[in-house]
Amino acid sequence: MNIVWICCHEEGVKAFRTVLENGVRISAFITLDETAFAKRSAGSREYQKYCEKYNVPYLSVDSIKGEMAYTIIEQAPPDVIVVLGWSEILPNCILDIPVIGTVGHMPLYCRTIEAALRLTGR
Repeated sequence: MNIVWICCHEEGVKAFRTVLENGVRISAFITLDETAFAKRSAGSREYQKYCEKYNVPYLSVDSIKGEMAYTIIEQAPPDVIVVLGWSEILPNCILDIPVIGTVGHMPLYCRTIEAALRLTGR
């Protein structure tokens, strides 16, 4: 399965790490560039170390609504997009790309994803 992960919030770090530690392959990680990141609260750059450790391309954009984000995702191309802790609604042109669909979650509920992974034995 080809997964693109979109996140910048610190609450998603544990879920991202858990997924990688359980052998799930992430084909690309998208986060905010430095300028956009500086405008947000509760962001984390901890994702970068996990991307390096697990050979996941770490990519940054100023907005998920821009041409750069669309091109990155289109070239992946994902079966699933996972969105955790993002401050923008994904445009339809991006939602139309994944074969299976998109999973979005508020940071408060990241523990739910971790629990689901444990239940499925991942």
